[in-house]
Amino acid sequence: MNPKPLRPVLGALAGLALLSASLAPDRAPRLLYNRSSSAPIGWYARKPSQHFDVGDLVAASLPPDASALAIERGYLSPSIPVIKTVWAREGDQYCIEDGALIVAAKPSLLIQPFDSQKRVMPV
Repeated sequence: MNPKPLRPVLGALAGLALLSASLAPDRAPRLLYNRSSSAPIGWYARKPSQHFDVGDLVAASLPPDASALAIERGYLSPSIPVIKTVWAREGDQYCIEDGALIVAAKPSLLIQPFDSQKRVMPV
């Protein structure tokens, strides 16, 4: 009895897997763990949305310079989004004054001058 070669079957399965992966609309993690004190520590379910209100928690990618600092200091991995609270919307006026972020009609947010290891935080 001669066993039949499995290469064609394995090749077809690999091709199907690659095709399925390429058709997946969203490869971002559905469950995120926040270990930063900038939002309550814990697990968050990610639900894609195009509409955000002030006060909503959102998962976002950091801008390149902030991402580089976060990676350098070991705050998070390069591909992990941060969880932040929406504090202002497009068109809202804001300013940074005396170590606080001030948005019209909202309480001021204190900007931490140092991280947990006493390193200076950029503003």
